[in-house]
Amino acid sequence: MRKLVQKQLFLLGVLLAFCASLQAKSLLNGSDSLKNAILVAPIVENATTLHAFPELEHYLQQNNSGANTNFQQKEIEPEFTAQYIENNFVVPEVVQSDRDNAQSTFGEINRTQNYIDFLSPGALVNLPVGMKKSFGNADVVIGVSKAIFYADHSELTVFCKVTLPQGNVIFFGASNVKLSNGGGIIGDANLVLLGDFQIPINGGNSMITLKGGFDMKTGIVTNLTYAKIGCSGLQEIGVAANVSFPRSLLTPLDASLNPISDETVKVQGDFSAVVSDWNDILAKINVSNAFSLAGFSKLAFTLTDAVIDLSDKRNDASVVFPLNYANYNSYAPNTWRGVFIKKISVILPPEFKANGSSERKKFDGANVLIDNLGFSGYFGYDATQNTPPGHILEGTLSGWDYTLDAISIQIVTNSFRSGTFTGQVYLPVTSKSN
Repeated sequence: MRKLVQKQLFLLGVLLAFCASLQAKSLLNGSDSLKNAILVAPIVENATTLHAFPELEHYLQQNNSGANTNFQQKEIEPEFTAQYIENNFVVPEVVQSDRDNAQSTFGEINRTQNYIDFLSPGALVNLPVGMKKSFGNADVVIGVSKAIFYADHSELTVFCKVTLPQGNVIFFGASNVKLSNGGGIIGDANLVLLGDFQIPINGGNSMITLKGGFDMKTGIVTNLTYAKIGCSGLQEIGVAANVSFPRSLLTPLDASLNPISDETVKVQGDFSAVVSDWNDILAKINVSNAFSLAGFSKLAFTLTDAVIDLSDKRNDASVVFPLNYANYNSYAPNTWRGVFIKKISVILPPEFKANGSSERKKFDGANVLIDNLGFSGYFGYDATQNTPPGHILEGTLSGWDYTLDAISIQIVTNSFRSGTFTGQVYLPVTSKSN
C-alpha cells in the first residue's frame, strides 16, 4: 500500500533549522549534525497521520539560541571608512601630480580673488582665473591655469573642483580645451576625473568608486567619469562608477557558487549615468557575480535587473518597499538610497538538488532592497499553481523520497522574518510502487 504522508511539520522543522543557520555559523561549515538530528529522529505517529519529531524539536531548542528570533535590528559596522580607503587605495604619482597642480591653481585663484562670470578670450589676460558656480547643491570652481595662443583660438589647461553635498572633493582636468578667439568653446570641453575617487555612502556600509583617467591631454573620456564645461560653467557630469558592498553584508561567490576566501574581494556592481544634479542619480546597475548573505553561503543570489538610487528627490518608478519598511528606515521612500533589485534569481542550497542532477534548483524573486540596513526581500514560488501542477524539485533525504512544492522566504534588514516549505515525503518503510 502506498503511504503518502503530508509532512508539514517535518518540512517546517527543516525550515527552522535552515533559517536558524543564518545566525548559527557552526552549521554552515560542512557539519553533518543538522542532517543527523533530522534523519535519525524516531517517528511518532498520531491520530491525524501527522508525524512529530521530538528529537528535532529538542535539537532546535538547543541549537537555535544564535538565531535572531526577536527580530531586533542589528547595526552593520561601517567598513568603508576614511582609514580603509587610505590603507587600500594608492594614488598613482602622475595622478597625484595633476591633483597637486589643480589644488595649487585653486589656491592661487582664491588668494587673488581673480573670479569671472563668463569665460572669454579677454579673461585670459591674468592667469590663473576662475569661475564659481553651482551644480545642483554641489559647489563648483572652474580654473584656467595656462593658455597657449594661436591665430584663431587658444588652447587652455582647465581644472574643475567639485565639492559634493556629502563633503567629498573631486577634481577634473584637461589640457586641450579650445577657446575660439571670437568666443565660445570649440568642440566638447570634457574634463576627465583625475584618477579614481572612493566615496563612502550609506554611513560607510557601501562605497562608490568613480572611475577616472590618468591623462589630461587626450580628451578621451569613454568609460570614465568626466565633467563637461561651457563658457558659463559646468554643464553636466558623466558618471562611470562601481559600488562595493561590505563582506559583513554580502559574500561574493565564485563560478561554482563557493565563497571567495580573499577578503579584499567584494560584491560590486557597475553603473553609468549623465547627471545634472549630484543628489538626483538613478541608474541601472550590473552585478555580474553571484553572492550570498554574510554568514550563510548556501543560499545564493544572482541579479538580472537592478537600479542604484542615489537620489534625494525621487525613486525609480518600479521600486516597492516592504510593508512598514519606514519603521526600519526613516529615509524611505523619497530620500531612501540604495540598490533596488527588480528581478533576482534565488539559488537553493546544494542539499535541495533533484534526483540524478548536480544542478542546484533556483527560482525567481523580485522587489529586493540593499541599503545601509542590509538586504531585504520576499521570495516565493508555488509549483502547484503551474499548469499542470508540478513540483519545484523531487529529491531524496538519506533514502526518504520527497517533493518540494512551494517555498517562501522573507528577509528584512539581513534578518530572517518568516518562511514556509510545503511538500510531500514518502516514508522509507513503504514502497513507492505500493
